[in-house]
Amino acid sequence: MQKVLITGAAGFVGHYLSDSLLEKYRVVGTDMAPENKNSKVSYFPGNILDKKFLTELISDEKPEVIFHLAAKSQTWDRNVEEVFNVNVLGTINLYECILGVRRDTDYNPKIFFISSSEVYGNTSDPKNITEDSPLFPTKFYSASKAASDRLSYSFTQSEKLDILILRPFTHTGPGQGKGFVVPDFASQIAELEKDPNKSELLVGNLEPIRDYLDVRDVVSAYKAVIDKDWTPGESYNICSGKGVKIDEILETLLKLSDKKLNVKEDPSKLRVSDTPVYVGNNQKFVKSTGWEPKIPLEQTLKDTLDFWRTKEPLHLTP
Repeated sequence: MQKVLITGAAGFVGHYLSDSLLEKYRVVGTDMAPENKNSKVSYFPGNILDKKFLTELISDEKPEVIFHLAAKSQTWDRNVEEVFNVNVLGTINLYECILGVRRDTDYNPKIFFISSSEVYGNTSDPKNITEDSPLFPTKFYSASKAASDRLSYSFTQSEKLDILILRPFTHTGPGQGKGFVVPDFASQIAELEKDPNKSELLVGNLEPIRDYLDVRDVVSAYKAVIDKDWTPGESYNICSGKGVKIDEILETLLKLSDKKLNVKEDPSKLRVSDTPVYVGNNQKFVKSTGWEPKIPLEQTLKDTLDFWRTKEPLHLTP
């Protein structure tokens, strides 16, 4: 049975990916403070900025497959030094630790670097973003992901590491923490439904158009690449190829509630660098894998709202 290492295994996506891979693989996970553990996953608490920790883990476990998810993923984060340390230096540490182990063995794992659609930023055709679209990141987060994205490519060329670069577009679902559009809306609605004295739903900019996927579809895309043969350094968009206005997401969630709510714009939720339209092209990935998204957005929104209605929020990092 192949062994898969997931960095950031206790995060929102890492949690789903870990559970899904257990059907076929032995899963080893790292995270700063793993919570909501799956008893079948071997967790190693640690920091990807700690090279000694990473080297010992990789040397001892020698996973055949590595998914590098660990990152500072709040797109609005303004702590530029911390964002670059984790997202860029952490990625360098991982690759250098793998190279260190390889010097003494023939170790050469498949590595899947989880980049982000945010790397495209103010790209030339935001209504049809392909893997060849130019990268013009607009935020500290997106700049750090663009740097580590291209860094990953350079390691395939200069060090011959077997790295595939995956660029997921906006994804959401049950368990995603507050701070993102869908869980922010859903958690407020769930709270307001329980309080007969409150009805005000606070929102930010409802005009942007985004390409949404269910986190479970994203995980199925990640699983689809494991046993494929790839050209190291290739990049692939993971997206639906369809644009949805944030206002439509809110309207769908409101229709799923029986309570009459008043929507009010909250200036603190407005973000200066929001791009008006951001829609990906998934044809390269679809043709290579046969993957396609299966979960309708309305189902994702219903499941997310039900999560906030019925469960204590999972303490998952974004």
